[in-house]
Amino acid sequence: MSQEDAPRRGGMRAVGAALPSVTKGAMAKRGFAEARILLDWRTIVGETLARHTVPERLARPRGEGGGVLHIRVAGAFALELQHLEPIVIERINAHFGHAAVARLKMTQGLTAPTVTPRRRRRQLGAAAEAELSRSVERIGDSRLKEALARLGRAILTEEPEA
Repeated sequence: MSQEDAPRRGGMRAVGAALPSVTKGAMAKRGFAEARILLDWRTIVGETLARHTVPERLARPRGEGGGVLHIRVAGAFALELQHLEPIVIERINAHFGHAAVARLKMTQGLTAPTVTPRRRRRQLGAAAEAELSRSVERIGDSRLKEALARLGRAILTEEPEA
């Protein structure tokens, strides 16, 4: 039986599972021995910092010790990052389990805007719409009643996160 005819074990794999091995060469050229700092940036530094910063390269010294992480920072957020530098370094090193970064070098520049995918909406059925109308019918203020009905529709039609 050839390898092509052999049954697959484990079925399909996520594309993201192969990403570190595929990008390893390109990341090494930029000083990232492991692409994890790029892939996990949002997890490491948090949503707010990730929105305003992009790690560009990691320069490692010849001797022992942590490297210098070059980060592109959006405009006026550089001052904020400068104040948070010790915390960011601590988070990065805690994420890797060793002193991977000793200091940050910031460059002001444009960062790619974060695109948040819009959540899909379900269709609200007639029964659910009738139940929603019954639940707000006793409210006397018409503006409040309509606002609560809109809120109820938004909640009932939102798709749950996967």
